[in-house]
Amino acid sequence: MPFIAGVLVAACVVALGTGTAFAAPPTQGCVTAQLKPDANCANSNLEDLWVSRDNLSRINLSGANLPRAHMSGANLSGANLSGATLLPDVDLSGTNLSGANLYQAFLPHANLAGANLSGADLTIANLSDVDLSDANLSGANLYHAFLPRANLTRAKLSGADFSGARWINGRDCAQGSIGQCKQ
Repeated sequence: MPFIAGVLVAACVVALGTGTAFAAPPTQGCVTAQLKPDANCANSNLEDLWVSRDNLSRINLSGANLPRAHMSGANLSGANLSGATLLPDVDLSGTNLSGANLYQAFLPHANLAGANLSGADLTIANLSDVDLSDANLSGANLYHAFLPRANLTRAKLSGADFSGARWINGRDCAQGSIGQCKQ
C-alpha cells in the first residue's frame, strides 16, 4: 500500500511517494521545492536523503551536497546531478540514471551496482573506487572521467565513450576508446 504524505522540514517540503523520503534541513536551495519529478533543488544540502524507489525523474540536484544519500532503486532518469557531491556512503544501487547529467559529479566510493547509466553524461566525473558491477553504461559519455579502482565486473559498456578517462588501472584511455579503454 503506497504511503503518500508531506513533511515540512525547515521550509523544504519533502514529498513522500511510493518509497520513503527523508532529508535533514537544507541550508540553501530546495527552499520551497518538493522532491518530486522536475523539482529544482540545485545547490541544496540534502544530508541523509532517503528516496528509495521514488520517482525523481528530471530533478535538478546540480551542485547539491548529498552525504550519506540512499537512493537505491529510485528513478533519476534525466536528472541533473552536475557538480553534485555524493559522499560518503552513497547508495545508488539499482537506480535509474539513464540520460542523467553527472558532469563533474563527485562520487568516489559510491555504490552504483546494477544502476542504469545508459546515455548518461559522466564527463570529468570522479568515479574512483565506485562499484559499477552489473551497471548499464551503454552509450554513456565518460570523457575524461576518473575511474581508478572502480569495479566494472559484468558492466555493460557498449557504446560508452572512455576517451581520455583515467582507467581502473590508473592509466589513461586513448581517444576513440568506445566500449572499452584503449591504452
